[in-house]
Amino acid sequence: MTNFKNVSTPLLLALLIFSLACARSEQLRGQANAPVKNVDGIPVAFPPKPWYQKQKNPDKQSPSERSPSAIVQKTREYIGYPYYFGGDQPEQGFDCSGLVKYVFASFGRELPHSASLQFKISKRIPPREAQPGDLVFFDITGKGISHVGIYIGQMKFIHAPKPKQKVGIASMNIPYWQKRFRGVGRLTIPDAKIIK
Repeated sequence: MTNFKNVSTPLLLALLIFSLACARSEQLRGQANAPVKNVDGIPVAFPPKPWYQKQKNPDKQSPSERSPSAIVQKTREYIGYPYYFGGDQPEQGFDCSGLVKYVFASFGRELPHSASLQFKISKRIPPREAQPGDLVFFDITGKGISHVGIYIGQMKFIHAPKPKQKVGIASMNIPYWQKRFRGVGRLTIPDAKIIK
């Protein structure tokens, strides 16, 4: 048994404070684990936190979680589809404006099947403010807007390049695209839900 006569007063106070703190900690832990109740005393079950609250390392998120744009997710579905001049359906393949037309039609936005007309009806956005889902336009022929892709972030875009190639991702950092880049366009869509 401890002889408290030989223990100094400050040490006794410290031990007392420590004991009270431990007791309070156990009490709070019990309250934290107790079910939350509404005004009628009925336990309330809360849903789990969404992924963006759970995620500690955004670099390890899945592509669908990382993407801020449903348009980008939809466009990614057609990577690997063949280029087809005049094509705007998955069954036949896509050309550049046909791919854009088909993707936006999935969201209820009808577009012309023409890169130059898509450029005209879209809102000009400063390149530094480009967001995933915006359109990026190029002059391939030297006669005006002749190519379009869907921006996916990090200076990359998805497009249907040319005959004998497939829908894929290209980098705007490549000199070929830098020289031909003509602007960023943004289109509004009437509904956030994909129309089947």
